[in-house]
Amino acid sequence: MKRHAARVLAVAVLLTGCGGGDRHPDPAADSAAITAALQRFPNDFNARDYPALCGLFAEDVVLNYPGLTAERGRDAFCARMRKTLSDPDRRFSYAEPEIREVLVDGGLATVALT
Repeated sequence: MKRHAARVLAVAVLLTGCGGGDRHPDPAADSAAITAALQRFPNDFNARDYPALCGLFAEDVVLNYPGLTAERGRDAFCARMRKTLSDPDRRFSYAEPEIREVLVDGGLATVALT
């Protein structure tokens, strides 16, 4: 993550705002909301705003990316961000992701990005 964005092959995201409840599902709107949230991620990361970073993910999110030995949940991700971003001696830069695909089906979304 230092000085460059980690390549992320696939992130399965269960977002609170996607599907669910008694609202009519709108996959296009949900996809747009997910894309907007992911585009805000670099600003939150670069500002070291780990509560905003954690707010992107639902409690039951499953994160999977290259170099990670096991899938990571929200709590592990948030703990890692809190520890990493609280070190004032480290410098970070996270570029806007290249979002290749967002698939939405009810309350489940899968995002492929770099």
